[in-house]
Amino acid sequence: NGTPGTLAVEALDGAKYSKPSDVVAGLLGGAIFDPVAFLNLSERDQRDALLEKVILPFDLADLARQKAAAEDRRLAAGREVKRLEGALASLPKPAPGAPTEEVSAQAILAEIEAAQAARDARSEAARIYDLRAARYDELTEQIAALQAEREKVGEDQERALAHLQSLPEEIDLGPLRDKLASLDEANQAARAARQWFQISGELQNADAEHARAEQDLHAIARTKADGLAAATFPIDGLSVDDSGVTFRGVPFSQVNSAMRRRVAFAIATTGDPQLRLVIVKDGDLLDADSLTAISDLAEERGYTVLVERDRDESRRLGFTVSDGTLAEEAAA
Repeated sequence: NGTPGTLAVEALDGAKYSKPSDVVAGLLGGAIFDPVAFLNLSERDQRDALLEKVILPFDLADLARQKAAAEDRRLAAGREVKRLEGALASLPKPAPGAPTEEVSAQAILAEIEAAQAARDARSEAARIYDLRAARYDELTEQIAALQAEREKVGEDQERALAHLQSLPEEIDLGPLRDKLASLDEANQAARAARQWFQISGELQNADAEHARAEQDLHAIARTKADGLAAATFPIDGLSVDDSGVTFRGVPFSQVNSAMRRRVAFAIATTGDPQLRLVIVKDGDLLDADSLTAISDLAEERGYTVLVERDRDESRRLGFTVSDGTLAEEAAA
């Protein structure tokens, strides 16, 4: 009614309270919320204070840990990709069909020895056959006297021929000697090709890990965005990001002063405490527009607002809240 007065708190049983403000704070859930003080918090503290009043479909801390882990994996995979790309670029790319296994010199020497043994056996068989053929021709001239010996030598000749024909064809040693001579060069090319294919495979694995980390980051971002979009905040346009509170997509610290105070008051009046009362300290910092916005929102949500104020003739318009030792002028 415009007449200054004093607000005291008493129990129905007559008990007295030396600190009425403590009783009010208890009815408000244990603390008096000061929207102006909220504006002075750091961006991260504002974010934490807001999230206490919002039920989200996910754990922001868990999402943050998932994001940090995915970013670490993406960073490690990216470094591995760059390292393997550099290693692969320094190596010559193998020609199509290049072998990746080295050839043992011992194996080629064994082939040469086997081929030489076959040649020697064939030469010996040919020599024996030639001797028998010569002897056969000689005995033919003496056929009458040496018929018996001729028949025997003929049998030996047939056996020698059968043995000769049973042996494998003569192997050309030239290509084997050439293969042995070029062995070092061929093995070096095989080692280079094997290294190239190995690093190429590692690069593909690193690229795949990098892509999976990117997908995880996108999925985390979508989960967070969908959850924040579905959450109910104290006022339309209010949300949070990794660093603090946002309003209509803009960091809260960049919102104009009047709107900041209105948003802070909207946060203070969220919920259903026993007593719908908000006490605003430092009310002298509020201009007329801010007071009007707070008044409208208080009326809309059914809250009573006590504003500490000592300007614009407020002493003649309000009342005094007393705690027994200190009187504070306030405008209702």
